[in-house]
Amino acid sequence: MAVKLQSGANIAVIGGGPAGSFFAHFILKMSARSDIGVGVTIYDRKSFLDYGPKGCNMCAGAIGHHLVEHLQREGIPLPAHVVRQEVEGYVLHAGGREVFLRQDERPIYTVFRGHSPDPTSEDIVSFDQFLLDHAVSMGAKFVRDKVTQVVWPRMPVEKAVLLMKDGGETEADLVVGAFGVNTKLRHGFMSGYKAPRTWVACQAEMPVDAEFNRKVFGNCIHVFALGERKIHFIAMTPKGNFVTISGIGPSVRMTDLESVLRRPEMKPYLPEGWRISCHCHPHFPVTAARKPYRDRGLLVGDACQARYLKNGIESAYFTALFAAKTCLNIGIGEAELAQYYRLCRERFGFDNRCGKVLFALHHSVAAHPRLARAHLSFAEEERMRKPREQQALANSLWSMFTGDMPYKKILKSLLSPALTLRLGIGNLQSAFRTDAAWDRYVERRLARLRARIDGKHLHVRAGVTVAIIGGGPGGASCAIRLLTRARAAGIPLRIVVFEGKDFDRHYNQCVGVLSPPLESVLREKLGVNLPQELIKRRIESYQLHSDNAEVVLDGSASAEPTYTVRRVMFDRLLLKKAEEAGAEIVRSRVTGVEFVNTRQLDEVRIYSESQYLRADVVVGAFGLDEAMLDCWEHATKPLSAYERPQSLLRTFVTKIHTDPAFIESRLGNTIHAFLLSGPRVEFGAVTPKGDHIIVNIAGRDVTSLDLDEFLERPQVRALLPEFEMDFANIYAGYFPTSPAENPYGHRYVLVGDATGWMRPFKGKGINTAVITGIRAADTVFDRGFSQGAFEAYARDCSDLRQDYWYGIAVRFLSRLGRSLGLFDMVLSLAQTDNRLQEIFYLAVSGEDSYKNILLRLLKPPTVRKLAFSSGRILLRRLRATRTPA
Repeated sequence: MAVKLQSGANIAVIGGGPAGSFFAHFILKMSARSDIGVGVTIYDRKSFLDYGPKGCNMCAGAIGHHLVEHLQREGIPLPAHVVRQEVEGYVLHAGGREVFLRQDERPIYTVFRGHSPDPTSEDIVSFDQFLLDHAVSMGAKFVRDKVTQVVWPRMPVEKAVLLMKDGGETEADLVVGAFGVNTKLRHGFMSGYKAPRTWVACQAEMPVDAEFNRKVFGNCIHVFALGERKIHFIAMTPKGNFVTISGIGPSVRMTDLESVLRRPEMKPYLPEGWRISCHCHPHFPVTAARKPYRDRGLLVGDACQARYLKNGIESAYFTALFAAKTCLNIGIGEAELAQYYRLCRERFGFDNRCGKVLFALHHSVAAHPRLARAHLSFAEEERMRKPREQQALANSLWSMFTGDMPYKKILKSLLSPALTLRLGIGNLQSAFRTDAAWDRYVERRLARLRARIDGKHLHVRAGVTVAIIGGGPGGASCAIRLLTRARAAGIPLRIVVFEGKDFDRHYNQCVGVLSPPLESVLREKLGVNLPQELIKRRIESYQLHSDNAEVVLDGSASAEPTYTVRRVMFDRLLLKKAEEAGAEIVRSRVTGVEFVNTRQLDEVRIYSESQYLRADVVVGAFGLDEAMLDCWEHATKPLSAYERPQSLLRTFVTKIHTDPAFIESRLGNTIHAFLLSGPRVEFGAVTPKGDHIIVNIAGRDVTSLDLDEFLERPQVRALLPEFEMDFANIYAGYFPTSPAENPYGHRYVLVGDATGWMRPFKGKGINTAVITGIRAADTVFDRGFSQGAFEAYARDCSDLRQDYWYGIAVRFLSRLGRSLGLFDMVLSLAQTDNRLQEIFYLAVSGEDSYKNILLRLLKPPTVRKLAFSSGRILLRRLRATRTPA
């Protein structure tokens, strides 16, 4: 008879690391949906609030974008104060050579698993504590005590008993072992269970200066493939003021690691007078456990099964998910929990066998420096010659170290006949040369390749033709910047801007707010001063409204001003300046783009309604135009396969003409922003201009009917004159809230909305368009227009891209606050709290990054005030719902 999890069951989770917290999250979430109320208690003697080894969970702490996306979907966005650094790629060192690996635009995040190696780092929150706090917030209890033994039931209907170190004991309907492989409890935990075999790594924390980190590591994890018996490879993971050094091998001692670090080739990666602040010797599994389940008991995370040498936290996520599903949907008897183990084996079993083959091959190559140099040279050549998706060896190395792809797919790619033949030929060539001769041969070959690429005219020179599709702020700014720099350098360029709209008649859907630092950017980078007649109003403050509260938000008196303008006039001004600088303006829509790349030809062909153009490089500044997005995705499919932003906010805008005196008396120089209750409208705004008012709303699924309803809200209606909605013009559009894939490649680069590099909640679309247009122009002029050159453009725009996840977190908090009806309380607090006023002002005006805004919001005094007030309101509502009528 199956043993089922009953309502009111008490579940004991031994271990407060990610596996235990994930299991608590899933079981509580799923049981709430199925109306089976369970209690979860997490036991762990360790506190992740402690500094140094005492509070650490012994892990390198690199989190890939897949896990971040899983957490986001589960409503657990990774907060700014947990992330130590955003990593953009890997640098693999072997045989005296190195190759930069970056096959994905999405960053890798580095975190601390304990509070910090340094007791002076007070602003750090460990990843494990963050997950544990989340589990507790969902209803789990945390008991800081050590479980010394579990007395298992002799009959399935009986309960298990946990014996505690303090002498107490407690019964549990289900016991979940989430204690990993670094505890003695894994030995003899349950009958029939055999813990995984493990390797013993050595992990050390090295303090570094932030500037040293930036210059030496450059936002990259450095992996040194040693190919030695004791240490297979060393990984150096940057984390702000620390670098985590991990020595991986069957049994690595601290003396082994220090011996390698003292070698001459490691000296450039160590600061002067370097020291190790703490170190540990974590075990990690290299096989699967045997029978990690019994009646009313199972193990999750490393103690059950994990991906071979990679992704331990993500493995904990999936084993916890499989365990929770099995316990709720099938049962908690031994026969039922066998299904859980089957799911784990299906995910990890065969794939881990492929992983062992992969790492064995990698180790054997690294053990022979000449072979290692040959393979890395081949990977470097791939990166120079081929589009990203065709870089078989570089992609395989990237996926091995990031864990982005199943091992079986990586192995299949590496064993392809074409790659095997190329590597075999390279290995033979290296075998018949001395080390010095082989190195000279490789350098000559790479130099010839670089020269051939340069010979394809991928750098700016006299006569280069640049096509720009879109004459809005991004395209016009790019044209002006390129022509200005070319004129100063005495290099004649041909810049052709295709723009199908007539800005005397056509409207670019936009509110038309120019916020800092746009005015200074236009003046300093483009030589464009805003004429007074363009400015309709200088904004001096914002007023934020909820359903029943409001607060006035004033910026700093010394801050650069914010202006409202007519968007068509602004677009017309910039396009005219581009034309005056020497750009050719083609007044027609582009109908097709073709990238021609043969032995004889390497160019871009542009087809429009009125003109055909052959160009050296093309800049896409067409925003979210559906026809151009389709065209671009089709044209780049053989190259880097651009994919448009997948997440969008729909917007509706209307213009209400009225007497300027009414605007001055009712609105003045204030933009009114609204965070009102309702399922679809995420935010709205009323913006004063010269002789009219702009009203806009935004949300994922908003319609024009939502705009009609928004205009009838009393808070909104009070700001507007009498008008006939039947005669109002409504403009519909979108703006992106997620980044595009591959927004640059061989001979092309995108700017503005098409990149998706906008603030997810506060668009600042004009700012993004102008800034990316200028940076794209600088990249073309300084570095050229190859894919490698445009990788520097992406790095230059990292300030725009790295704020994405923080913006998602702010948007999540905003939606949560609206759904719970907490904004009335928050805005009431802000009326007398300068800190909250500053936070709201920076968020609404867009004058600071979301990362900094979240850091301000998460300061203890602000958190305490918001938590206390929110809790009081929610408790009052709960009591009201339980009070009988």
